[in-house]
Amino acid sequence: MKHTLLLLLLINTFSTFAQIDTVYFSDEHTPIVFSDDAQYFALNSLKQDGEVTLFNIKTSHKFVTYQYVSNAKEGYLSANGSATYFYPNGNVKYEGTYKDNFKVDIWKAYDENGKPKETIQIFSKFNDYEKNLFEYKILDNWDNFGRKVIDKGNGLYQYSDSLTTLVVNLKNGLPDGECKGKYKGHSFSEQYKKGELLKGEILVDNKKIIYDKIKESPSFIGGKKSMYEFISANLKYPASAQRYNRQGKVFIKFSIKTDNSLSDISVLKGIYQDCDSEAIRVVKLMDGNWNCGKTRGIKEDYWFTMPFNFVLE
Repeated sequence: MKHTLLLLLLINTFSTFAQIDTVYFSDEHTPIVFSDDAQYFALNSLKQDGEVTLFNIKTSHKFVTYQYVSNAKEGYLSANGSATYFYPNGNVKYEGTYKDNFKVDIWKAYDENGKPKETIQIFSKFNDYEKNLFEYKILDNWDNFGRKVIDKGNGLYQYSDSLTTLVVNLKNGLPDGECKGKYKGHSFSEQYKKGELLKGEILVDNKKIIYDKIKESPSFIGGKKSMYEFISANLKYPASAQRYNRQGKVFIKFSIKTDNSLSDISVLKGIYQDCDSEAIRVVKLMDGNWNCGKTRGIKEDYWFTMPFNFVLE
């Protein structure tokens, strides 16, 4: 009975958004009651499913329009269907399709003047992202002068962001052959075949680091099984939470440093103070039991989010 009442409470809370003209969002998918922590707002009421347009809370410019299915139990909108993002001037920035909040199929990007910039195809099944340069095929690409440099997935592709610059040959939309570039100012050279990294070398402080993965996520020493066993052995259900029938998932966010230590441990989403504190206590016990993450062979700090499930039987 208590489980039914909890679900009804969540559904009723969500349904209140359907009765007002302005709905505030803490991110692209999560409606909230108050505007203090909002990043976006919508002027149309929310239904069980439909289409919503979000506006930037600071500038009031149209940010995104997407089709959704509401998840009343979890309290968020799941993007399902077409989506269009906009520049502050109103022109389309990029457009494509979502399925269960994940980008799928074809996505097209444009510059601020509305000219085509890039067309990509999201991988339908992405098993080993650590060995892939991109999580998609590049079908078409135009340079800053409007010249088409990638046609039907073939050509010399140049990429640049705040950390990385690279040049690589594309074949059928995937890196194939040598890729040269810089990551955080360090020169690297990589070899690809049909989009998969074969070998990479990067020069750091005059020392050559060899790697076979673009990214290596942090890992618990001994693997996932050892991590689950550690949590099971140490996590205790607070007596007060049991007494007041408090249950659900606590999400803890923390940073895994290059020396394998943990820092900046905080509650990302809590359910009850004693449960939140217990989850933090267990995370602190895990300090030093991690292998830090790497990018192109270089050790780096990584943010990690871990759920703790408190369920009464």
